[in-house]
Amino acid sequence: MAATNTSNHLKGFFGALALLALLAAILSSPAVVISPHMAPWADIIVTIVFVSLPILALFIAAGHAWTPRLALCFLVPGALLYFGTVGTQSGPLALVYPIIKSIGLICWCLGLGALLATLLKEKNLVVPVAIFLALLDMCLVLTPIGLTHQIMAQLPKVTQSALYDIPKPRTAPPKKGEESAPLQTLAEVGPADFIFLSMFFVALYRFKLRTRQTLFWILPVLACYLLVVMVFGRLSIGPVSLGALPALLPIGATVLLVNWKEFDLDKEEKLSTALIAIVMLGVLCYGMSRWPAERARMASAAAAAKP
Repeated sequence: MAATNTSNHLKGFFGALALLALLAAILSSPAVVISPHMAPWADIIVTIVFVSLPILALFIAAGHAWTPRLALCFLVPGALLYFGTVGTQSGPLALVYPIIKSIGLICWCLGLGALLATLLKEKNLVVPVAIFLALLDMCLVLTPIGLTHQIMAQLPKVTQSALYDIPKPRTAPPKKGEESAPLQTLAEVGPADFIFLSMFFVALYRFKLRTRQTLFWILPVLACYLLVVMVFGRLSIGPVSLGALPALLPIGATVLLVNWKEFDLDKEEKLSTALIAIVMLGVLCYGMSRWPAERARMASAAAAAKP
């Protein structure tokens, strides 16, 4: 009976992916055109649906009895599908490639997240891991020393093609000869967000924590978070662009706040968690302090590039 129940989790996962692919195919059809007056509402609905469905798929799959071997069975084929279609923008299957890429991305992120979750031996480890990942993501995204900033500065096209795309509905029929042109992108989600969502979901199931309550809060939190990026993406608070915010911060915070009463850290665990937080906050502060030098370097490089 238990085996049947856990297998249903994977059936639900693939069913959610099939629904996501179907919706993407419908939206990609040249016949589906949204009135410009309805476009803002359509963008909001599409964003909520295309953010919620992958998260729901990952949550459903997390209830399965995961082992490292099974995780690799999702990681490897998913990565092959994903990397085999990254950057593909032309050809007779141009409309299909983004759908395949998205499915591959979700599969390999689930596999890697589940693999990481199997390394967590007890529930109290979720606390320092969540704090570390949230602060690490802030360092990567919000500071000029972060890997994310460096990659986006050096290889912007590669970075964008490697993300999960939320499609923008058409507001006008494609021009003649452009029937296979892919949709524009409303917003993008990084693979790390799906990886660690998978890890947290699997860990919540493994340690019998507050799984449904966590999903209940994660969905609206991330949907609102992405809407902020979409609406205010062109604005900045100091050096921090609202178009690129660290999503692991609300993910980690939501997991901890919803499940806080379930954790029971001893004195040593509390000290080690506090040490992790202090070290990562120090790295974050140092990284933020490098923005003046980075802006000066960028201005110098721009001036040198002028003829």
